Amino acid sequence: MISSSEFSGKITIEDDWDLPSSNKNKMAYKEEPLLKENPGRFVLFPIHYHEIWQAYKNAEAKFWSAEEIELAEDTYSFESLSGKEKAFLIQSFSLLTSTDRLLGKSIFMPFGSEIQVPEARCYFGFQMMQENIHKELYNLFLQIFSERFLKIENANEEEGMVTDTVNEFPSLSKKLAWAQQYILESDEHFSLKIIALGVYEYLFSCSTSAMMLFFAHVENKDVKNLIPFTRYKTEFPGLVKSTAKIMRERRSTLRFVAIIKDLLVNKPSQEYVTKIIKQVVEIEKETVREMLMHAGNQLSLNGTMVNYQDIALHIEFQANECANVLGYQDVFPNTRQTPLKNVMAVYTIESENDGDEPTKMPSSAPVSKNTESSANQAFTLNADF
Repeated sequence: MISSSEFSGKITIEDDWDLPSSNKNKMAYKEEPLLKENPGRFVLFPIHYHEIWQAYKNAEAKFWSAEEIELAEDTYSFESLSGKEKAFLIQSFSLLTSTDRLLGKSIFMPFGSEIQVPEARCYFGFQMMQENIHKELYNLFLQIFSERFLKIENANEEEGMVTDTVNEFPSLSKKLAWAQQYILESDEHFSLKIIALGVYEYLFSCSTSAMMLFFAHVENKDVKNLIPFTRYKTEFPGLVKSTAKIMRERRSTLRFVAIIKDLLVNKPSQEYVTKIIKQVVEIEKETVREMLMHAGNQLSLNGTMVNYQDIALHIEFQANECANVLGYQDVFPNTRQTPLKNVMAVYTIESENDGDEPTKMPSSAPVSKNTESSANQAFTLNADF
């Protein structure tokens, strides 16, 4: 069993996963404007980094809370699931809550203090708040489903036993180790850590999220060709809606990381990105194998059999998407599409229903036409008044 104390120090994964430390070549890095203190900039406005600010405003416009997710129908529908389906949902939310609990701090925390751009700090601060909403919802689902599954008034003790079983998954310990090695406890250059953040947010738990969307079906006979559709059917509207929202926000974070990466002077190599993505993909695949093993290697969700090869290909497809958004080549060039068409269709419908499109710059936000000239015009005490 894993305890949070086991992850208080520096963790390494496996020797063949370690990358050469860049600390020996710190002097080779050029100065990063995003990391340089600007004593002449005392306030947020005028905006200097428009793309970063727009990413923050887009995220802010999509704000939602746990109270908006109606769970009454999910609670009722849970009773009609098979034992394996119930166990899958409890295990999934146990994994999600265990990751947050054992890490002990937000994955975004190191970045808000290192980056010196206030526009970016707004985004990181907002995402830390949104992350708390995700945690609240995960724990709420876990509590409700555990109580119904165990058929007792107070499921706290039994729920702990379920969580302990999940904590013994080797993939969970590898995920925690990866996060600490490449982000939370890393002393590598900012450019490497920010890319690792995008990979972590977008790829970790993508398999679990995909399988949760098995509990919905699009109302269209030609899902394979992804022709236009507008509706899906589900007996778990809260589960499906919240899962799609969180998936959307993880993609939003990936796009934000891509914006930051494009503004950096020092950019990680294709080799680095390929290696860390492959690590995460292997951990995700291992998670799926472990969950299927606990289900006796046969698991049907909402009438659809979970096929390991399909999930594995979906993870690789998502990995390619991750690399492409960050501006890199495919990590798995032989995987051109996902076999989980229904999952992507449900996600697309929810994203469109949420109005997932860029918002306009608010008229009340002054913008700087020239970042450099604005910096030169900064307020100083020795200015000639």
